[in-house]
Amino acid sequence: MVILRDGIKAGLWKDFLPGELALCERMQVSRVTLRAALDQLQREGWVRGGQGRRRQIVAKRTPRVQPRSDLVIVLSPVRPQDMSGSVIFWVDALRDHLTDAGYRLEIHANQACYSRRPDQALESLLHTSRAAGWVLYLSTQPLQSWFSERGLLCVISGSRHPGIGLCSVDIDYAAT
Repeated sequence: MVILRDGIKAGLWKDFLPGELALCERMQVSRVTLRAALDQLQREGWVRGGQGRRRQIVAKRTPRVQPRSDLVIVLSPVRPQDMSGSVIFWVDALRDHLTDAGYRLEIHANQACYSRRPDQALESLLHTSRAAGWVLYLSTQPLQSWFSERGLLCVISGSRHPGIGLCSVDIDYAAT
């Protein structure tokens, strides 16, 4: 979604986005992931369109997002030392990809963010971290709802709960 939004802001596409297949190929993502990002852009008022039509770019405005930084945070209910080896492998691969793109990766283990009412813990973390983006690991429905309602840049590592308008990626170690 960030790539698409940045491309629109930079004028990479003028009136219409390329077709879904071209965008999937360009960004090396699945159609499911692309459609989730396009749906989010449509909800934010960047594009409009529908089934069988190319999406029209309708807004060049700046949506409400947190300030840009070079920090991406993996939010987790478990400390890194308590994660399985395969998860640590995945996090290290993610760190390598983000480093190549000019970002830093930090893991924040915070049980309070995974409670039934995570609002206060998440607001505190949001204001102290100033992250450019978030990766939600083992996320709960209240956690996903909080990020979705605020329009924060994030991706769910795993499955998205029903009614949540965020991108999600199942952990695929070979693709990572």
